[in-house]
Amino acid sequence: GEAIRLAIEEGRHNDAERLAHTLKGAAGTLGLNGIHNAASALNQRLRQAFDPLETGPVLTTLHLEMQATLPALSEALAAYPGTPT
Repeated sequence: GEAIRLAIEEGRHNDAERLAHTLKGAAGTLGLNGIHNAASALNQRLRQAFDPLETGPVLTTLHLEMQATLPALSEALAAYPGTPT
């Protein structure tokens, strides 16, 4: 999320779109539906307009989804023996 935000702030459109697309794919593969949907919406928004005012609310949604999902995912992974820390 932060890498996408930084790319948007720095005007690196191609990087922002590529990162959003990659995150969308990875989240979809892992079944992280909230992150997948938010990254998909951001990817679509970046394709339509590269305006921080336009992408800001969608990026915020992605950030909130990641905050809600990643700690629980870390806890779940920690429960499996042999999981790298």
